[in-house]
Amino acid sequence: MSNEDVSLSQAAANLPGSSKKPKKPFYKKWWVWVIAAVVLLTIIGSLIGDESVQEAAIKIAENATQTVSPSTSAKAPTNQTETKTQEKTDADAAVKTIMDNSKGKPAADIYTQLKDLGYSTKFSMSKTKLDATDTVMLSINNPNDPEMIQWMITDFDPKSFSMVNKTVTFFVDSSENITKQNTEVSLYDALNKKLDRGHAWQAVQAYGKVKYPYGFTLHWIMGKLAERPQDANTWFLKASCDVTNAYGAKEKGLDCEAEVTGTTDNPKVISFMVY
Repeated sequence: MSNEDVSLSQAAANLPGSSKKPKKPFYKKWWVWVIAAVVLLTIIGSLIGDESVQEAAIKIAENATQTVSPSTSAKAPTNQTETKTQEKTDADAAVKTIMDNSKGKPAADIYTQLKDLGYSTKFSMSKTKLDATDTVMLSINNPNDPEMIQWMITDFDPKSFSMVNKTVTFFVDSSENITKQNTEVSLYDALNKKLDRGHAWQAVQAYGKVKYPYGFTLHWIMGKLAERPQDANTWFLKASCDVTNAYGAKEKGLDCEAEVTGTTDNPKVISFMVY
């Protein structure tokens, strides 16, 4: 070959796209060393009987495979899936917040809030625990009817709460009853501070012993039938009692009613009756 031919060949080789990248020797490729390491560790593990060495070899092979060809199933969840999961989490948290703050609120408001979140709501009477869903829903569906009862939430039943079925049951009572109960509680506390109920009961027992000197026992702890404010200054008390007459005959299971006023230091029985 002439010098001119050599120069032309070199020039052609130097043209863009005409040169070929030299191949890397096989011993310089990373996967060759991975295979070598796996084989070596497997042999060593077999010779010394150490399973942990063999497990390490398997782990290296698995990691190498994932590096070369990552599995599509191992990919992170899509944004759409993450969004749906977050929305469900937020909805569940919102429902729990509504439940925790439901006491004392109108049943209609709680029903509407949970309905917007896809929940089915049931109602039961606060005292009897009987189902009242139809009755409450009648009032909720007729908000402008003056004859409808305004139902208020008194509590919720945690056992009825299901995020899977999206159901929850609330206990209700009429706003009128709740107002009355709150008034009675306030009156009860105020009167008890003025005239301690225990001292009032003791005054009734002492009064009974005077009225029935041959024997009078008032069962005001185990046989209590009523204990409520008659007004801001007076207790109405009722309990079972036993009375003994002058001939030693005892009559059991009678009822004793009394009204007591005054103060803790000076209680006064203003009404007393046994029947």
